[in-house]
Amino acid sequence: MNYQVGDTLDLTVIGLRKNSVGDNYIAITDGKNEYRIFDILKCQLNGDLPEKMHVIVKSVDSFGRYKLRQDTQRILRDYYQKDKLYSFEITGIQKDNKDNPYYTIEDDFAEQYFYINGAQTHEVGDTICLNCKGPNKKGWLEYEEYVSQPLTLSEPVPAPTPTLRSTNSFLKYGPESQTVEYKSSIVFSAETSTVDVEAQMKLIVEELSALMNTKGGVLVIGVSDETKGYAITGIESDFPYLNDDSTDDFNYKPNTDGYRQKILHKLNYLCPMLAGSLVQFEFKDKNGKCFCIIKVEQSSRPIWVRGEKDLFIRQDGRMKQIFGEPLTEHIFKMMKNSVDSLAGGASAVANLGESELVALIKKILSAQTPNIELPKPPAKDIDYWVVWQADGTWQRQRCKAKACYLQVPIYKDCGKQSVLFCYDSGHVVTMDLTKLRSGANLNKPQTPQWTPGKKPTNIFVVEPSAYLVIKSVDYNAIQSIKLHAVTDFTPVAKGTALGASILPDGSIVTSYHVVGAEYKSKFLNLIVPKSKRATVKGEPMNGTFQNEVSYVEALIK
Repeated sequence: MNYQVGDTLDLTVIGLRKNSVGDNYIAITDGKNEYRIFDILKCQLNGDLPEKMHVIVKSVDSFGRYKLRQDTQRILRDYYQKDKLYSFEITGIQKDNKDNPYYTIEDDFAEQYFYINGAQTHEVGDTICLNCKGPNKKGWLEYEEYVSQPLTLSEPVPAPTPTLRSTNSFLKYGPESQTVEYKSSIVFSAETSTVDVEAQMKLIVEELSALMNTKGGVLVIGVSDETKGYAITGIESDFPYLNDDSTDDFNYKPNTDGYRQKILHKLNYLCPMLAGSLVQFEFKDKNGKCFCIIKVEQSSRPIWVRGEKDLFIRQDGRMKQIFGEPLTEHIFKMMKNSVDSLAGGASAVANLGESELVALIKKILSAQTPNIELPKPPAKDIDYWVVWQADGTWQRQRCKAKACYLQVPIYKDCGKQSVLFCYDSGHVVTMDLTKLRSGANLNKPQTPQWTPGKKPTNIFVVEPSAYLVIKSVDYNAIQSIKLHAVTDFTPVAKGTALGASILPDGSIVTSYHVVGAEYKSKFLNLIVPKSKRATVKGEPMNGTFQNEVSYVEALIK
């Protein structure tokens, strides 16, 4: 189909998706080709998508590929009616390219802007009531602030002021309920105000899982609960303590990005990998204090904490752990709702045969989200690079080499680490990093540190707690994957030793990777003990432990 720039189209909506880097987009189709819309309204992010979308052809490149955008003006005109009042939260104060100030405003439907006429009378976080004046000549909606006037006997009664949200923006969610929970900190104990990151993080994960197992909802952090009057306390005081957790080896930066990574990491560590895809983070400021809003989707299957040990739900506005018969009933209800949804309703399920019902249940149990969101390790400062040439000679450099055989970065403030030389023959040699850090004139070429006549396909500098991931294929063309603990490899005095084989005869290495021990609970069944490393080729990648294989695949991408 041939379109021209400026054409307006009504196309069928497929659904809300994410691309490979995690950006949301709406997939639409004209019946032949599929297109992506990235300018998404707030209501659409919450799943309120129309069957048809009115779009405009923005551009066509030399290959005939189209860029489309939705007609936002038309959507807003259809929703916001002229001469009606609407409540908005002020989320920012900015200036346009002509230095004219305006408020950025939002409600549950969309984000817009409202120009400031005269003196600024509102702050970020306030709620403002606006009267819609309809579209201007360019098609954009205009508003005027609604201010109630004192009544006199000669004046008609004006339209009633709509119910406004509190100027404290967190209160738009209301008090704590089955779908709303407030926490003041992920670091400080609410009872004693002492630093206890490990216990508080466990509590946060339990609260998130409880929302997932019930109806979804929102967890707001940096706000005191009802007993203390719902005051914004802020999360800035948590930042210096993000790394005070003996169960977490990551180094988090003291900012909102590190805060998000800390929560995501602990959530993925204690819960199934599906849990990480059910949360969305948002940080807001009010009166100079930052607070965190975590929006939580309802899960289609139980979200356990610490393996399959603990299951939490929301009940009477509080988190509750369930056991015994209530646990069985809750899981049955979740699975029944999922089956009904997939089959098209309870009446459709009633007409299914036993084999069809079993197939549906298996589909739910094995379902994987296509976008597993894992926290990225915080950026580290590189101290220097160890650079190898094809003949095995090596040296230290302050910057990355433009031409070499292999090179790895060495980070500042790193502790005791190991160097892994991984050969395509399936042999792995490990040595202490100090062998490459001590000595004089290391900025000049040094004698070779790997097996003569062979070249490693990968060289890793890793923490002793890490795991080496080996993907291989055997003579039957079966692809397998397994993990070995770095501590299972005995360090050699010189890297010139060949080392032990980590694959049985007939298997060929296809790739090596390294993953941290932070996610150990997610890939336990892929770890091969030292005593069997040369005889076990690993778990077939289309075998039993698909959840764990998918998780490792997501980690090494």
